[in-house]
Amino acid sequence: MDKPGFSRLAAFKNFALSIINDYKATLENNAAYTLSSVINDQAYLYSFQNDFNVGGWNGFLINTQYPQNNYLGFQMMATEALARRVQGTGQTAIEKVKTTLEQGQGFLSPQTCPSNQKYNNGTNEFNRPSFKETTEYNFTCDPKTSDNDCELEKEAYDKSYNAKVATEKAEWAETNECPGGLFATTPGSVVSGQIMKALGAPQDSTSLAAAMGNSLSAIFDALLNKFLGDGLNSLANTDNPPPSQDNWSYDGQTLGGSGSTSPNTLNIPKNVSIKLGDTTNPSSISIAGGTAPYLIEIPPEFTTASAKISGSTLTITGSVPGNTSVTVADSSIPSKKASVQIAVFGSGELMIVPANISVNVNDQASAMIYGGKEPYIMLTEPNQGIAMGILGGSSLVVAGLRVGQTAVVIKDSSVPAKIATIPISVTNSSGLATIPQDVSIEVGQTVGVTISGGVAGYIIETPPNASVATAAISDTALIITGVAPGQTTIIIKDSSSPAQTTSINVQTVP
Repeated sequence: MDKPGFSRLAAFKNFALSIINDYKATLENNAAYTLSSVINDQAYLYSFQNDFNVGGWNGFLINTQYPQNNYLGFQMMATEALARRVQGTGQTAIEKVKTTLEQGQGFLSPQTCPSNQKYNNGTNEFNRPSFKETTEYNFTCDPKTSDNDCELEKEAYDKSYNAKVATEKAEWAETNECPGGLFATTPGSVVSGQIMKALGAPQDSTSLAAAMGNSLSAIFDALLNKFLGDGLNSLANTDNPPPSQDNWSYDGQTLGGSGSTSPNTLNIPKNVSIKLGDTTNPSSISIAGGTAPYLIEIPPEFTTASAKISGSTLTITGSVPGNTSVTVADSSIPSKKASVQIAVFGSGELMIVPANISVNVNDQASAMIYGGKEPYIMLTEPNQGIAMGILGGSSLVVAGLRVGQTAVVIKDSSVPAKIATIPISVTNSSGLATIPQDVSIEVGQTVGVTISGGVAGYIIETPPNASVATAAISDTALIITGVAPGQTTIIIKDSSSPAQTTSINVQTVP
């Protein structure tokens, strides 16, 4: 109940407004001297502050209990306001590393220098090298020379020395400095996800194999039960009529009846390694699927290995250390094909299969290491702005991050150590997607078409009709010249393995 002269609503309203004003108040308002707004006489204001007889207890309390009205209190308020403004804007080197690792889930983001193409992107950004001149300062003055001449000689020497140091620093800066700072190409969390996905591949394969075993067991049990049930019942009859069509199905697959069938693909091991002079075990390279008989469509390089097919077995004999491949085709129309990468290594020689790794962005590929002496180590990692490499035992897993080319160097533990280099090509799965599909030119006109995507090193696989147009490739440009009215097609192939192709239609008008 409100008392005379007092309103609860008014008190609550004043209290709320006071809270809002305090929240919105700035340092300038909070630290303002309060008496300046009520006392305009500077002489009286000075006396009020310094003479107790004038100010009395009110002056004493105003200048001591309100911090903005005295020197020490004002300094404390200003320091607190400044601390609130700069809080969180400055970090130590340890805090920066901790924050970066937390954001990348334990992995640093690969960084490149867009302003300096020669910058070494493999440099640790948290431990960058500093320039140290190697030119020695060695000035001596002949005692017979006057002090003035000696001073002139010293100035000339200093000028020459500083020029040499500046030149040396400029050369050093070409690969060690990045004007404008580094740019993160791939978040550390993406790198972490790709690596964890690659490391989990063996476990996923094991789980898949177990699931496949259970499925096969269920299929065989069902087949056995079908045979026992129908077979024994027919033996119990006096007459044995011909069995009805077996239309038993499992998971969409039908045996002996109508139904969908799975694609009959051609299956063969992708990678084979063999010692110099040896022949593969007859049961080690079996060909399955497709339509027999099988044949060798593209044989291996004869100086490296030889291959032959007997039934459903591919046999390979190593001739000379090196890498090659063989392509096997079946008899279906159109034929199905499969390629096998072959590595022939000598006694103790270090080999990697396949010799070249091609992987798509956000995907991974693996290679096996043979020969040499274990354990193996990664002597030089790939450019981490393009790909990440993980070495586990004799298995190398590569994760593609950005389109480009790089390499990884593997070293064994023998003395002297053996070294092998594996080129890595990271491509887009979309292949040569940005080349125009149609081009129209006039007779005698020459146009240039930019090729992008895939792996650089483009060639013309199928040239145009020479009576209509001519074509040539210069780096990443396809140059077309109109010859006579008509239409033709050009097929371009890149350098990836397997190669990717794309076509462009050319129309020449008068």
